[in-house]
Amino acid sequence: MARVGLPVWRALFWGALIAVFGLALLPLAELPPLAFSLSDKAQHALVFTALWCLGATAYPDTRGLLAVALLGYGGAIETAQALTPTRQAEWADWLADAIGIAAGWWATTWAVRLRRAVP
Repeated sequence: MARVGLPVWRALFWGALIAVFGLALLPLAELPPLAFSLSDKAQHALVFTALWCLGATAYPDTRGLLAVALLGYGGAIETAQALTPTRQAEWADWLADAIGIAAGWWATTWAVRLRRAVP
């Protein structure tokens, strides 16, 4: 089975960043329905866990920089939402983003350790 190269992972990561930013600025009424119900904060945490996992796969040697960049990205989303008439910025959303980044860091760290332990 062929392995997916870094250019593909990087394209997926940047595409996800663009998609998330666009969705974050849509009016709530225009967002697609969820397949299952989650709180707003849980959605933030899961999205940023996924972004972390994509980013850590696309840029494996930049974990610290990736964490700072994703925190800044979350802050940019909240700032942009504050400038729209239909969305609002919340510090708790940014905190949920940070929790998602931490969860992603933890998950990818353990995945790498498990991968190295299996012959």
